[in-house]
Amino acid sequence: MLGEQNKNGAVLGNFTTDIDGRIYLEGLEPQLVVIEEVSAPDGYIVSNGPQEMLLKPGQIHTVTFENVPKSPIIIKKIDSVTGEPLAGAKFRVTKMNGELIGEFTSGRYGYVTIPEQQPGWFTVVEILSPAGYKLNGAPINVEIKLNGDPAIVEFENTPLPGLLIRKVDATTGLGMAGVEFKIEKLNGERIGTYTSDEGGAIFIEGLTAQHILIREVATLPGYKIDTAEKLVELKEGELNTVEFENHPWPYLVIQKLDEDKNPLPGAVFKISALDGKEIGTYTTNEKGRIVLTGIDAQTVLVQEVQAPEGFALDDRVWEVELQWGMTTTITLKNVPLKIEVEVEKRGPVEAIAGQEIR
Repeated sequence: MLGEQNKNGAVLGNFTTDIDGRIYLEGLEPQLVVIEEVSAPDGYIVSNGPQEMLLKPGQIHTVTFENVPKSPIIIKKIDSVTGEPLAGAKFRVTKMNGELIGEFTSGRYGYVTIPEQQPGWFTVVEILSPAGYKLNGAPINVEIKLNGDPAIVEFENTPLPGLLIRKVDATTGLGMAGVEFKIEKLNGERIGTYTSDEGGAIFIEGLTAQHILIREVATLPGYKIDTAEKLVELKEGELNTVEFENHPWPYLVIQKLDEDKNPLPGAVFKISALDGKEIGTYTTNEKGRIVLTGIDAQTVLVQEVQAPEGFALDDRVWEVELQWGMTTTITLKNVPLKIEVEVEKRGPVEAIAGQEIR
């Protein structure tokens, strides 16, 4: 938005650019005007300073204002030894005057992106390190310049010696809190049972060099438990890392409707694997729906084996692909049964009014 006033300070009006970024005014009297941008488009910085223009009769005058996009602060978090990105580090970002911008946590690929910041100096400090790593608490000052470029700052963390178990969602890579693991020595002696923290991590110090067995014993609702036991070699003075994934179950929704799109309860479906092994038989509810989960990602066969009362059976077989963490919906319709009535006339050849027909 641009504001326009004459040299005497009388405001001529505030005007907003169109989709082409232009404002066209006509009918202005010859005079000296001052034009100033009062608000910028979202994501851009207001142009610096007003511009003066002498309007002359019979001429078209053009003035141009340029906007620079607001720049992001990008924080990169890496392992100081391997250079690998680290998720789960928490940072506090402030302006140099102490004003808090916010607290942010590094994601799956070790990045934090704080968009659309005004030019100036900022302070970034790590306030929580990823599990298994030493806190890097030294603040770093970073400048956003008036050129649209992002301000990038990198933090390294030094790994601590011990065992790090990371639990992640197999589809998103995000850490999963509240998953339980049991750790044992090879001779069966139990080391302990541990639960992943809010970042999906478990860190255990003080374990001697040895081989251990780690098994997931409880996961979150909506996920398939990873029952595979993992053999891990612990080495002295190193961070020994092992990762477990959980797949979120697929969902299969079968919707049964009549020709007018009304739900049909009571339809019975058989669900089978591609090899023909039956998974189960299920019946549509009062909303004409079956909702299934707890089935591995695969292609299944869906077949109606019993139609709702008064409707014709549609026994075609449908192949439906199920994907981890995705909902797949199949909508099927039934048509009403055709009722055919055959009347056989016995008795007089000529029908008589009021005669009963059996």
